[in-house]
Amino acid sequence: MKRNLGRLLLLIGLVVMLIGLGMAFKTFAGIYYDATSDPLGEHATSAEPEKDAAKAMLKWAIVGIAGAPIAAVGAFLAMKARIDRIKARNQARR
Repeated sequence: MKRNLGRLLLLIGLVVMLIGLGMAFKTFAGIYYDATSDPLGEHATSAEPEKDAAKAMLKWAIVGIAGAPIAAVGAFLAMKARIDRIKARNQARR
């Protein structure tokens, strides 16, 4: 039970971190995509698209960071379950 819960939390935390990282990178790449598709910036939606992109990247980075404690708790539970299983196996051998 503890091992499966640990694995589930680890997986959820990793997914949240990857989503945050992926969306932040997508926003970062969007700056350069916009620069190559419209070099003169004639159709820019705001006066400073880099500042808007920085805010969006920070938001997604915070989402990614929120997944780290979840993954850490999951890793701890999975390792604790493994240690308990090894201890129980050693106790059974005696």
